[in-house]
Amino acid sequence: MRLVRDADRYEPITFGDLLVGPPVFLLDEYPDGVHVAMKAGWYTAIWNRHSGRIAWGPKPADGLCWLPGGREFVLARFYVIERVTWPAGTCVSTCSVEHPGWPHEVIPSPRGDLAAFVWLEQDKAGFELVAIRPEGDRQLQGAGYETKAHHISTLAFSPDGRFLVLPCGWFAWWNDEHNESVPCPGGRWRVGHVLVRDLDTGTSQEIPVDEDVPAGWLPPEGEADVCVDVPMGTPQFERSQSTLVALPGFGDLLQGALEFAVPLLTSTVKRFSIPVAPAE
Repeated sequence: MRLVRDADRYEPITFGDLLVGPPVFLLDEYPDGVHVAMKAGWYTAIWNRHSGRIAWGPKPADGLCWLPGGREFVLARFYVIERVTWPAGTCVSTCSVEHPGWPHEVIPSPRGDLAAFVWLEQDKAGFELVAIRPEGDRQLQGAGYETKAHHISTLAFSPDGRFLVLPCGWFAWWNDEHNESVPCPGGRWRVGHVLVRDLDTGTSQEIPVDEDVPAGWLPPEGEADVCVDVPMGTPQFERSQSTLVALPGFGDLLQGALEFAVPLLTSTVKRFSIPVAPAE
């Protein structure tokens, strides 16, 4: 989820007699480059970028994303996910989602068969997975995730849809007081961890993220997508598919890795490379 940099050019959200205001967070962008989903407060809408006018909504909701192909989008609100046709705006599926927090955003898999319902609470965060099916969507029981390192980044699926990656950070992680105004005494500090889940095998791992920080360091001032509340940025994938390589005398061997980068609050970019095994 990114901050909207040019909010004043868009029609503000009104709901009944309530003036909510211009959009604050960017949720998703339609492939045509014209339409964009954003939200302000508890309300979500779709705007036309060229005119700045609202093309759909607003609705009380916290997340909206288009599914691959762009013919439908998924709307997350409270304990419900709705699947809606675009641009007609017809609801074709409603699915209840059990979770222990407040809805934050919804992220689609590139495969189009899964959506991650991300939630936040004061002392924890996590997600639940929802299967997208022609006969109706449903929550996948036991497939969710919860962490105490609740200052999470935007969850991301790998381009082939096999992996899910979620950076999970701590607030003011650079000092023992966890006080954003206290400079770092220097040394190596735990920023948080990165969750990596193989959706084909069902296996998960939490990779610790540590950072060497000079004495006196404080985070930069000003608004940014990577900040004290979100100390790690959205994963950027560099490679996420296995390839078959023919070696003389050995036949075909599977080689590959999940490779991605995560920006940190310190302006460092951490790179990860995880060997990929074939799914059984």
